[in-house]
Amino acid sequence: MVDQLVRFIQSVINAWQAKSHTVAVFVALKKAYNHVWRTGLQVRLQEHGITGRMYGWSKAFFSESFICTRIKGTLSRTQPQVDGLPQGSALSCTLFLIFMNNIGNAVRTPTRLSYTEDIVLWQQDTEVEKATEAINQDLASLKHFCKRWKMQINTGKTAHTIFFTQQPGAEEGSRHPYQE
Repeated sequence: MVDQLVRFIQSVINAWQAKSHTVAVFVALKKAYNHVWRTGLQVRLQEHGITGRMYGWSKAFFSESFICTRIKGTLSRTQPQVDGLPQGSALSCTLFLIFMNNIGNAVRTPTRLSYTEDIVLWQQDTEVEKATEAINQDLASLKHFCKRWKMQINTGKTAHTIFFTQQPGAEEGSRHPYQE
């Protein structure tokens, strides 16, 4: 996670030094582990070469699970868990990463980072409008990816920002307030 944060910050600094703006969108997926499409996960496992006994064991791990809720010490009836991954299992993290691994095929921009269910997309250009147009194309691709793989974007936790080369409306040659 720290490496990815450093990569993003360095990219913004490099763009700033090249007099380019950075348009960034920080995307959160809604209840990502709970919404993993199990049939899609089986496809992903096979695409990653997981076959035979390991595939069968993995499939049994996430297909034969049940859930219940405890409220004030009382357990609800158990229900089969149709989609999603078991909460609290170390293997669930790995399975989720395998499930999301092909996001790079959907969002082709090299300026993309993901950390579990959080994704950062950014585009850089000397013209904010061009960077914004490119990021909108990336978001459309991400939306298509999420629809295809039955994931949802959490719009309440998704945010965007623009790192300008100078303050909007400032004259060329004026100094940024944090410059020495």
